[in-house]
Amino acid sequence: MLSKYSIWLMLSVLPMLFFVANKNKGIGVEVVARRLAAVASGVLVLAVLVGAWKFDVIRQQLQFLFDYQWSGLSRWHESNISSYLFQIYPLVTVLALASVVHAYRKRDYRFIVIAWLPLLLLALEVKRMRYLIPVLPFLALMAAYALVELKNVYHRRYIAMGIMVSAVLIAMTMNAGFTQNSSAINVKLAGEYLDTTNYNVVDVVVLPQHKSVVNPLLAVSSLDYYTRKTVFHNHANQLRPNRLPPNASTSSVRFSWEYKLPAYYNEFNGRDFDQKRAVVVLYSDSSQLASQKLKKILADYRLTAAFDTTDRVFKYQTLVNIYEPR
Repeated sequence: MLSKYSIWLMLSVLPMLFFVANKNKGIGVEVVARRLAAVASGVLVLAVLVGAWKFDVIRQQLQFLFDYQWSGLSRWHESNISSYLFQIYPLVTVLALASVVHAYRKRDYRFIVIAWLPLLLLALEVKRMRYLIPVLPFLALMAAYALVELKNVYHRRYIAMGIMVSAVLIAMTMNAGFTQNSSAINVKLAGEYLDTTNYNVVDVVVLPQHKSVVNPLLAVSSLDYYTRKTVFHNHANQLRPNRLPPNASTSSVRFSWEYKLPAYYNEFNGRDFDQKRAVVVLYSDSSQLASQKLKKILADYRLTAAFDTTDRVFKYQTLVNIYEPR
């Protein structure tokens, strides 16, 4: 309950349990009411205790929510088609819709318990996938509710196994293919290539992003992750400083600018380093390579590898050129 504000909305299922108990004969309403009250009271007591203990932290988080996060909700969302037919296996969504019809025909009030949260988020027009993730188990239960209506057990098993097997195959093939064709793969391939060279030191030159407002310095740590070489970032070799964009304080990539490179990436600055090294240029558009200052930096180097896979999905692009001494 203290990890995500939207989880509090999930407590609304408790009154639904009481409603179902009241509608179904044979269920002790008083027993259900006492148990629901115990669950709700336990949650609230723990929340109050932690809230009093960490009041300053929670107050700052709430202020951050209203000052920054709340306004961001209107700037980014996924459509219902994307969420329920792409992010979730389509047949699960179809079966879940069919379950609503079956439950209505049978007047099965118990169905409200599993359908309440998915239908509530639909009614509230919540269109961010991360808020829908907690209700996916309920959607799966709705699909199962429709599946058991099939009389033929072999048909039920066939559909269930077909969903599971094909979903795994899609996850293993399509998702991996998407990653391989995005610009992020360039950093990984560059790191692997650097491990095959004879240079233990890598000097990284980071050029500003051409279209994206993401802090380009993030790519330095990414490159370091994929190589066993010693990575340095020489500020003296920057073509121009990476300036904070005007809307950084309200941008969804705000934290990329609050990130500071660890000091060990700057140890190369201000001291002689006679050891021969490779130079890695991280850029986002080929036009940036025409800079005279960059050509001067690379005067004694030759291009030995280029990783320039691009994609049309993201504005943030990480292209990589590797240069070695002549």
